[in-house]
Amino acid sequence: QTDEEKKYILEKIQQANRELKEQETPDMTRQRRLHFKETLVDLVVPPIRFETGDSVDEGEKGSKDTSKAADAEVSG
Repeated sequence: QTDEEKKYILEKIQQANRELKEQETPDMTRQRRLHFKETLVDLVVPPIRFETGDSVDEGEKGSKDTSKAADAEVSG
């Protein structure tokens, strides 16, 4: 950068600082229009429970799981 560019940038920074000083301080007690809900999540899904104690071997377990997935419907 040349000296002229640096001088121009410094002048712009000083001008912006002067404008900020002239502005009124914001009223922190003012009610905001934007409000967030207490909980941002509308739907909470319980964790999946895996059945224990089944005497199904791995081959049958895989086909059983895929059939359950095929029966599930997704709604949007």
